Amino acid sequence: MGHSTVLTMDVPQAIAVAAFDINNRGQIVGVYLDVQGLDHGFLWDNGVLTFIDVPGAHATRAVGIKNRSQVVGFYLDNEFLAHGYQWDDGSFTSFDVPESATGTAALDINDVEQIVGFYNKTDERPSFLLNQGRFTTLKGIPGAAFTHALGINNRGWIVGEYVDSGKLHGFFATLSKELKNITNAGN
Repeated sequence: MGHSTVLTMDVPQAIAVAAFDINNRGQIVGVYLDVQGLDHGFLWDNGVLTFIDVPGAHATRAVGIKNRSQVVGFYLDNEFLAHGYQWDDGSFTSFDVPESATGTAALDINDVEQIVGFYNKTDERPSFLLNQGRFTTLKGIPGAAFTHALGINNRGWIVGEYVDSGKLHGFFATLSKELKNITNAGN
């Protein structure tokens, strides 16, 4: 077994810290909880912390980062509705899935700026792909209570999770094929 190094990250005055993603440059994004119980995003770059808070938001989460330091995540407005965002060197672009969504969560971004996540509708939580300004709802798993796209690589391959019959499963999808269940072996 090889040698490994573990580095702990702390944010001053935080009561909890979680790291969510890392890019090839070693930059890490995550969220910390302050003493008032509010979420704040951060970018950790070789020991230097940059705080990521959408202006006017009640809470902000930084969840995904691409190799050119662009960050995606979601924030809660003052009515506690979720909105997706992309952060690029201090500049925020907010977005919402347009088809009667009541909340949008961006969870990952690849190097060609394809963004995946999920959104809330009245009776479901489907996944989305945002590609060159166009939203596509990813075809869900039949019978699933929800489908969350959690990650996308530079080839456009998407991974995530879904629940059916009370069980959590993983999935793999490509942009040209149906979602493929990858966790049902042995079920």
